[in-house]
Amino acid sequence: TYFREINYIAAAFQYQKKNYKSA
Repeated sequence: TYFREINYIAAAFQYQKKNYKSA
């Protein structure tokens, strides 16, 4: 679960960064 949580956080962070750059 720990690794999965880290992966989820990393994905969310990258998604937010991409969204921010797009906007």
